[in-house]
Amino acid sequence: MRSEFEKLFQGRIDPWNYSSSYEQTKYERTLALIPDGMKTALEIGCAEGHFTVQLAPRVRTLTACDIADTALERAARRCEALPHVRFIRLDVASDPIPGQLDLIVCSEMLYYLGSVGLLGQVAKKIAHALNRNGYLVMAHMNLLVDDPDRPGFDFQLPFGGRVIGDVFQGIPILRLVKEVRTPLYRIQLFQRISLLQRWLGDRKSESEIIVLNEQSTNLEPAVATHVHWVP
Repeated sequence: MRSEFEKLFQGRIDPWNYSSSYEQTKYERTLALIPDGMKTALEIGCAEGHFTVQLAPRVRTLTACDIADTALERAARRCEALPHVRFIRLDVASDPIPGQLDLIVCSEMLYYLGSVGLLGQVAKKIAHALNRNGYLVMAHMNLLVDDPDRPGFDFQLPFGGRVIGDVFQGIPILRLVKEVRTPLYRIQLFQRISLLQRWLGDRKSESEIIVLNEQSTNLEPAVATHVHWVP
């Protein structure tokens, strides 16, 4: 997987057009879910640092990681004025995840793990890297492979945001706190809970679900061609 992403970043700067209004709106909604007072944070899949530079003011220390060296070099340049941000190469599928974190952000990359089995293993690693009461924020696309009768993208990936969310909700020490659902993606806020909290039933506390039925920003033409809208 590393060689594929290296080739992608070497062939083009900002291959996902993270500066577009669609992506920036998604960033704003993701940032809005992050609680105040986060000290130690990890961003998994930082790419070229477009979100990193916006996340950095919200935390005391931030480690941003990616699998591709080319992406990390560009991200480091983008954030060179931020001394509390550091960058490391990390393959979330095979490398240990640095622990004792108040916040983990992991967006738009878990589809590439390739199987639900590996996704489950990574989900457990991520959950255990959080401090007790620490938070996980994720944003992922809705894909037709998950829900063929709902709006979504037709990208040839094994699963999308719904399956990813279901797997993380199956982790006993994670509780879904809040979810923002849009026609094309969902953003989720999880919190790590203790065994005592689980025994007391905190894990079953009602989650706040916000449903936004309208697509508020225009998609780039190359992206729009991959969207299936339900009549």
